[in-house]
Amino acid sequence: MATLSWSAKQSGMHIDFRCITDPDVDSGVSGGRELVALGHVSTLAAPDPSAVTRLAAKVGPVAAVTAVEIAGVFAMINRIMDATGSPVHARKLEIAHPVLKQIGAMDFPNADVSVVRKNKTGRRLRKVLYRLRR
Repeated sequence: MATLSWSAKQSGMHIDFRCITDPDVDSGVSGGRELVALGHVSTLAAPDPSAVTRLAAKVGPVAAVTAVEIAGVFAMINRIMDATGSPVHARKLEIAHPVLKQIGAMDFPNADVSVVRKNKTGRRLRKVLYRLRR
């Protein structure tokens, strides 16, 4: 999201990322509501294909297929990151912080607590993963 936010600013566009957590907020992007709906259904055990149909009607079939591909790759990468216990780097948190704050993710208790790779933590984590692989 941070990259998308930067890209939007560079092209003179404003994206309101609160649309991700609040369905009453318009993202400011054509097909934004349909895209958010696709994101939500892509996390379900049995996704509703009508979300893709609605997105395709709004932005065209090529853009809809691209969005589905991106959602699929994101889901795959997210599962790999979760399964391996990959920590979030401090720099990535710093970049994402404004967007996370905008969508309300930082309002939760302990939102500022995350697994950040620092020298000690990174070394310990690598040792644990090494032992697990043996």
